Amino acid sequence: MKVLVISSVKTHPTDLGSSKFIVEYCNLIRSLGHDVYFLHIVCYAVNKGNILRIERDRQETAKIWGDHYYEYKESLFSFIRRRLLLVYRKHFCKSYLHCDDKYYIGLASYVQRIVRKDHIDACLVNYFWLTKVFLHLDIRKKGIITHDAYSFYRQRNPNIMTDLNLRPEEEAKALQRCDYVFAMQDKEATLFNYLAPKSIILKSYCSSKINIQPQVGNHHLLFFSSEWQPNILGLQWFLHDVFPHVRDRFPDCKLVIGGSICTELKWLNEKPGIELLGYVEDPADFYRLGDVVINPTFSGAGLKIKTIEAISFGKVVVSHPHSVEGIFCKDKAPVLVAEDPEEWVGHFEKCWHDNSFIGNMKDMDRAYLQEMNQFILSQYQEFLSECK
Repeated sequence: MKVLVISSVKTHPTDLGSSKFIVEYCNLIRSLGHDVYFLHIVCYAVNKGNILRIERDRQETAKIWGDHYYEYKESLFSFIRRRLLLVYRKHFCKSYLHCDDKYYIGLASYVQRIVRKDHIDACLVNYFWLTKVFLHLDIRKKGIITHDAYSFYRQRNPNIMTDLNLRPEEEAKALQRCDYVFAMQDKEATLFNYLAPKSIILKSYCSSKINIQPQVGNHHLLFFSSEWQPNILGLQWFLHDVFPHVRDRFPDCKLVIGGSICTELKWLNEKPGIELLGYVEDPADFYRLGDVVINPTFSGAGLKIKTIEAISFGKVVVSHPHSVEGIFCKDKAPVLVAEDPEEWVGHFEKCWHDNSFIGNMKDMDRAYLQEMNQFILSQYQEFLSECK
């Protein structure tokens, strides 16, 4: 069975949570015996830095996918249309988009040619603005990977500057074009059941390979992240409210930060006890640097992918309560939850004073991931079952 995945987000390099997520579910679909093709929408860019970044991502993604790779290059006209609509919505619609405002002109015709050429059986689009393609597509299975819920997004996340903000009727319009809707977490699944009552609502979470690493035995705290605004805000809070107390209790403690977030943290270069690694090609190399991972992000929605990623490497995860909301079986999750500084320091003491604690957490990490991956597998099996 042939599945076409459509996305304006590249898959490689996997330095973004959304990129890693797409790669993981494509691998899962392959593991079920299906053939996966990737249509990469290459957005038009005018800024030199963006042009270079987009071209790098395009080349890397094309290299990985080989003869299963397609790309659709957005036209200048489509780009101008999208930008003008954003300005109009901002000034005349209180920044509420219509669900098709970010759609790429001409995409449907290109997808139709791929479907006919490769005899595609099922199609998955990423994000609401691509669902318009389904209005022009005669195909057996139509699904959306939502990545988040966008109804009243800016009201729910006032600290995040984004144009991805819909009224519920617009999100409903997009979702109802899809036979299957994959929610990223439980609360979103409940919402989507109301917005798209005739669609089948599934939960995608994010499957993750189990890569349990040996115990390191140092006093390092790890934070691996993109430059997404909620991650920066969460880290700033941790540095101001928690880290000084940790250093008082463990003077040799070092906070090691990796990922593209480092480009926004150059002011930390001279701070004692902090190391910025920048871009890390293989996350496994980063996670080998310590036993304890922090996730202090207290805002934003979608999937808390860094929490799951750290668990997959057998790390002890200490997290703000927000960053475990919506994950698979939250009450079973092997995550230490902390909100005030005393709780954070108490969890670090537990990790570094009891030699058996970290080993026991690794066993819990493995069991949790096995159960979660099996559930996610069942969700994609339901989507693809009738297409075998």
